[in-house]
Amino acid sequence: MSIEEAIRRGFELFNARDWDRLARGFSPEFEAIDHVPPDELRAHGPDALKQITDANGDAAFADLRMEAVEVRTARAGDDVVLVAVRVRAQASGGTSGVELQDEIGQTWTFRSGAPTRMEQFRSWDEAQSAAGLAL
Repeated sequence: MSIEEAIRRGFELFNARDWDRLARGFSPEFEAIDHVPPDELRAHGPDALKQITDANGDAAFADLRMEAVEVRTARAGDDVVLVAVRVRAQASGGTSGVELQDEIGQTWTFRSGAPTRMEQFRSWDEAQSAAGLAL
């Protein structure tokens, strides 16, 4: 499976909240950083994405779903690959029920084919810049 296919499959598992399958292959050193909320949130370990989603996504929104709209890859070394992902996020307000849609960006770092880090940014441009990709 290519890294782009793995990213897209990961979003499917995220949307199903299948945390056990999503975390397979994540090392104890996996790090997730969310720059989107007012206060940056960091989590470590295979369940880092669940921790961040519980704290920032599912706590504020109902039915949060994300879709990889565009995936750009930049190699950073022999066994390191950086990936920028343009993400469409859809949800409804947890209290209000108002439908929301936004576009954010993520970067993923893979070492020897395994994910080691995810950073979530307020915009696609920020994610591309963080991955060292020309805008």
